[in-house]
Amino acid sequence: MMASIIEASVNRVLSLDPESARRLLKLQGKVLQLDLEGLDITLFLSFDSGNVQVDLDSESEPDTLISGTPVA
Repeated sequence: MMASIIEASVNRVLSLDPESARRLLKLQGKVLQLDLEGLDITLFLSFDSGNVQVDLDSESEPDTLISGTPVA
């Protein structure tokens, strides 16, 4: 549930910028792991057809890992 809300919000904000979809195409097939320290939340962002998909797990190894506290 949380991942789908974040995904919808991120894609909604990105849709406000007409260049976002084109820029996101450069990330096609990539996976970003986002570790939110202190909250014990890990999100996986993948990029497909100019959209961001957010999941709580991933079958793919992440291409990049970002870790930090939400207020960092």
